[in-house]
Amino acid sequence: ARRITRAVGPGRERYNLTKTYTELTPGQLQAVVEESHRVGRNVMAHLGSLDARQAAQLGVDGIAHGSGIALATISDPAKADELRSFTRLGISVDYPMFLMYHAYMDMTQVDDLIRLLVEQDVRIEFEQVNTSGRWVPKNQKAWLAEDSRLLEDPNLHYIPRENRDRVLYYEPYQQLTDKQRELVRQGYEKRRDFIGRFARGGGKTLAGCDTASFVLPGICLHRELELLVEAGLTPMQAIQAATINNFEFLQEAELGTLQTGKLADLIILGEDPLADIRNTRSVETVIQNG
Repeated sequence: ARRITRAVGPGRERYNLTKTYTELTPGQLQAVVEESHRVGRNVMAHLGSLDARQAAQLGVDGIAHGSGIALATISDPAKADELRSFTRLGISVDYPMFLMYHAYMDMTQVDDLIRLLVEQDVRIEFEQVNTSGRWVPKNQKAWLAEDSRLLEDPNLHYIPRENRDRVLYYEPYQQLTDKQRELVRQGYEKRRDFIGRFARGGGKTLAGCDTASFVLPGICLHRELELLVEAGLTPMQAIQAATINNFEFLQEAELGTLQTGKLADLIILGEDPLADIRNTRSVETVIQNG
């Protein structure tokens, strides 16, 4: 783990982030964290075998997909083992089984976990739009209609067929039993509650939507901000999650805020997003590369 982490180059010369993936031991994750921090890179962890509490104690800087949170708060050891097994099988955050296990979260353990995450300055990218929001029936219907319409736009025909098919793929939810769908609903509510508590407790959220997965780039970020506000962030906190919080985490000093000397990458909106976060869609002008 140390050799591989060192091999990608010193500091942020080639990469400004180290990403870890599911099946790591505590010793391996600690080694990656230590070597990354030694050369000035933050570590973003997609958790599977380890939970969010363990990752925070081992020094990670961020958690991807909100992974490891359910695992850290499930009191039933058998359910925790089942969730780990699903991760090892590759049934990861993109599928409703991941959300379903959030129904087993012991919410009495949440505040203690949040305190630890905030104390350790662990930023969380929840990626609600792909991990959770797409399995809410009302969202499925609305998003499927909107995405189908968008994919008819000739300007979007460059999107590969494989990606287009994935955007419209909701079959895993259709295959669930009624009991499983009820667990998915409960899991969504508990995860949403966690996000609100995390924000109110001083936690920093990062906005992302994993555009390599089952979402349409662009529109997915607008939906992500809407879901973060639904979960309890203020519109300003959601906007900061997509701007200053993200670029501080990536250590991109020229981006993230509107300030003299920074790169003028920005959008101009026709309506106030602080009045309604859905107004981020009212894009009138895009200024790119300054």
